[in-house]
This record gives sequence, C-alpha cells and structure tokens, in this order.
Amino acid sequence: HEGQAEFKIPDLDFFKINADHSGIFRTSYTPERLEKLGKAAKDGLLTVEDRAGMIADAGALAAPGYQKTSGILSLLKAFDSESEYVVWNEILTRIGSIRGAWVFEDSKVKDALKSFQRSLVSAKAHELGWTFSGSDGHILQQFKTLLFSAAGSSGDPEVMRAAKDMFNRFSDGDHVAIHPNIQGSVFDIVLRDGGEKEYNVVLQWYLNAPTAAEKTTALRCLGSAGKPELIQKTLALALSEEVRAQDVYMPISGLQVHASGIIARWEWLKQNWETINKRLPAAFGMLRSVIQICTGSFSTEAQLHDVEAFFKDKDQKGYDRSLEQSLEGVRAKIAWLQRDRADVEKWLKDNGYITP
Repeated sequence: HEGQAEFKIPDLDFFKINADHSGIFRTSYTPERLEKLGKAAKDGLLTVEDRAGMIADAGALAAPGYQKTSGILSLLKAFDSESEYVVWNEILTRIGSIRGAWVFEDSKVKDALKSFQRSLVSAKAHELGWTFSGSDGHILQQFKTLLFSAAGSSGDPEVMRAAKDMFNRFSDGDHVAIHPNIQGSVFDIVLRDGGEKEYNVVLQWYLNAPTAAEKTTALRCLGSAGKPELIQKTLALALSEEVRAQDVYMPISGLQVHASGIIARWEWLKQNWETINKRLPAAFGMLRSVIQICTGSFSTEAQLHDVEAFFKDKDQKGYDRSLEQSLEGVRAKIAWLQRDRADVEKWLKDNGYITP
C-alpha cells in the first residue's frame, strides 16, 4: 500500500505497465514512451486489450493535463494498420474529443487534425469497403460503418465520391441505394458540403420515411448542413409542428459538426427561451438535454461568460445540475486548450500536417 515504488526493468526499449490492461488504473507515459508503444503495437507485441487500453489511458490523461496531447497524437500515428474494431473505436473516440475541443481554433489547425484523422483511417476504410453482405458478422458491420463515417467526416475523396453517388441514386427514388448501416453517414457527408437541394431530399425523407428509425436518422443529420440559411432552417424546424417536443434535441445535436452551427443554436436558445421553456417542461428532462446540447460544445472564455450571464437571472429548477455539468465541461476544455494549444500545433507542424 505504499504511495510509490521503483521497479527495475531488464529492457528499457520495450515495456508496458498493466499487461493486458487487467488493473483498474490509468498509466501515464512520456510522449517518447507513447511513440515507442505505438511502434510496439504495430510490430504485434501488444494484445488487443493493451492497445485499446493504452489509447484510452493516454486520451483520458491528456484532457485534464496529466500528460501532453502531443503524446496521444504520437501514439495514434502508428495505428493506421490496426485490425481490430474495438481499438479503432477507441482511436476515433479520442480524436473526436480533441477535434471537438479544438472546434473554435484556427482553421489551419482544425484542417490539420482532420488531415491527421484521414491519414489514419483512409487505407483501412478502403480495405474494408462499404458494401454489406449477409455473411458479415455484427462486429464487421460495425467496423465498416465506423471507418466509412470516420473517413467521410475527415474528407477522404474516395468515400465522399461513394457517398455522393449513393445519395444521388437515393434522391432519384432508389431508396435501397444506401445501406441502413451507413445511411446517417451518407446524409452527413453529403449535407456538410451540400446546398438546399440535398437538404430538401433529407428533409422530405424525414417527413415521409416508412420507419421511425429512418425518420430519426434523417432528423439527426439535418444539422450537418453548414450553410447559414440551412442552419437557420434546421433551427426553425426544431420548434415547428413537424417535430415532436421529445425530438427537439435531434436536429440541434447535429449542428455540433461545425463551429457556426454551435454558435447559431446558442443564439437560437437565447432568442426562443420563453417558447422552449414552455414547450419542454424541465420535469421531463427534455429541457435539460437541450440546454446541455446548446452549451456543452463551447470552449472559449467569452462563450462561457455568455452562458453564465444568460442563466444568472433564470429560475434553474429542474436543470441546474445539467447546466453546471455542461459548464464544467466547457471550463475543462478551456484549460486543456490553454495548456496544449501550442503543443498540438507544434506536433502537427513537426509531422507535416501543417505546411509552412
């Protein structure tokens, strides 16, 4: 039960604490050691549990400042040939956390993080493909879906072309052109760069789709559209009679994929507060969800102060804890960025993702 101890290691070139990740604790490594562990993983020296576990540790320790974010980026760089779904799921969760925290940063840094994700996932996404057969097991189907989505959201040209081709056939009336597993990803990829024509196809599918699951997919994806007028259309839809009160959170949650959508939905909440407060009683939890969605993606001091000022004179009964949790998350991201903003930018430059 001692607080600390020293252990002699016969070979410093390769070692990993917590073999097979069986112990319930986090292990913090230096960035240099993480890079070596990444190479060890690539060389087949680590189990699936070890690989997924050390990525989870590195991500969980970087956000609160126990180690540098550049360390997890160095670790992940070695995982482009990873073969296991559970490891990829952890990789993309951690990259998603970083990209989410950095969403209001300089576009060159955001584009570089996107490029880093693309460099990791593209080869494996192409290898797995995005056609589904009856012989695909459940995990393989999830794996294909995950990497198709990750490659598309990071701008992989081949996946984007495939998504647009499927979407065009879908919009021409071939409603089986998009496999259900990737329908949401296809809508998301196309809407991010699309215009009113593409938006209306997805909107009509929400209104007329034959199943509740397909309606939900379409409604969630409308927020992916990034043009200002389409963002406003999504926000107007959320409070229209076309969307049930319990579903209001769906279209607005999709807006988190772009900084302009995050800002717009907060302005929407402020401007429509009385209506939203009446329509979504705090007792049912719907208001709590909407408040968390509209505030939780922020990561700057100015945004934090704006949210605090808006709610200062409001009766917070029924959502006070949710609001505080959301603000705690924002404060954590602000601190993370203050610590590691320069560290991440330097790593991206040193590794060729930001060119002079």
